[in-house]
Amino acid sequence: TANGGSGSGSASESGLVEALAILNVQPPPTAEQQRQAETALIEESASRLARMDPKLATPNTAASAPAADVKALEKQYAEDLRELLKAKKSERQALKEQLATEGQRAASEQLKLQELEKSLTSKWQEDKKRQHRLQLEAVYAKAELLKLKAEATRLHSERSQLESFKEELTQKKATHEQLLGELQREAELIGKEREKLEQLRSALAEGEEKLKAEADRSRVERLRVIERERALSERRVKAEFRQRIREGLSRMSVEPSSAEPRHEPEADLRKYVQSVLGGSELPAEVTLDRFTCKGYLVKLGRVHRNWLKRWFVFSLVSRRITYYTAEDEKKVKGSFKLSDVLQAVQQDQGAEPTFHVVTPMRTYHLRCESPAGMQVWVEVINSILNISASQQPSSSKASETVVHVSSTDDEDEDMV
Repeated sequence: TANGGSGSGSASESGLVEALAILNVQPPPTAEQQRQAETALIEESASRLARMDPKLATPNTAASAPAADVKALEKQYAEDLRELLKAKKSERQALKEQLATEGQRAASEQLKLQELEKSLTSKWQEDKKRQHRLQLEAVYAKAELLKLKAEATRLHSERSQLESFKEELTQKKATHEQLLGELQREAELIGKEREKLEQLRSALAEGEEKLKAEADRSRVERLRVIERERALSERRVKAEFRQRIREGLSRMSVEPSSAEPRHEPEADLRKYVQSVLGGSELPAEVTLDRFTCKGYLVKLGRVHRNWLKRWFVFSLVSRRITYYTAEDEKKVKGSFKLSDVLQAVQQDQGAEPTFHVVTPMRTYHLRCESPAGMQVWVEVINSILNISASQQPSSSKASETVVHVSSTDDEDEDMV
């Protein structure tokens, strides 16, 4: 351990000496150097005493000097020597402190040198990386240069191609100009032909207008003929139906016990209405057979003027129009004779289909669910308008019976 300590101490002293040599600082004196310095200091003190008193310069003179002076000189010499040693000691202490300061400064300088070395190493590495990057960039630049050279070659070839294309385009342009001149001449010819065509079109349009006017006139005449024939057919059908109804009623007066007119099967309300409506389907809200027409209608009350839903029954058997509270036909609310009906008229305006049945005593305002149902009721009621009162059987008391209403229906109190 001691050897190791001495080795480390000598190594540290040698490192300190090297550091002081680098920093131009003198190392501390050794023991031999200190003895030599003390000897030199004594000689210098002796020479100083000799300069102070030349009599003491030689031994003979010192021997011949008085003993008191020699003692005084020795005392003075000792004091000077002590002061000189004290000064040397202070100088040595200052030198040690300076060496310590210089050592610290050398250590800091060494740290700075290490940091500088690290920075230099990092800079060297960065420079090396930069050099490597520059080499790569140089390689890339060479590659780009080769690409640019290839691109320049391609552009040169494309330029030669473009020049050839330009020559072809010039030739085609000349050909195009020739074709354009021919097209202009053709356009002039086409313009002339177009003018002729427009003249022909105008003449054709005039002829078409004339033909259209003739066709419209013929169509109107044909429609008028068809309408006239349809009206004649409807009047003929209505007249035949009314004649059959009159004959059936006359026969019913002879046979009052019969439940229905068996002797006149041709009198069919359903067939009559279908023939008048042109064979169209009958609405679902109306039930129509040979002798009756039934369905719900909404009637305007005479007293309270409110709309009430009633079940209406038109019957050629009873020759009356009767209305009930429901379709079970148990509670009668009112009725009137078919012979009292003057006309049935449709209302032109209104959101709901409404028609009016006019009698001498009262006008009944009725509403239907649909316009088709309203048309059926109007045709059925108007089918018996040509039956005169004289043709009604006088012996049939049931047909002249006045039906009275219940007291719960205020709007039907004055019923005929």
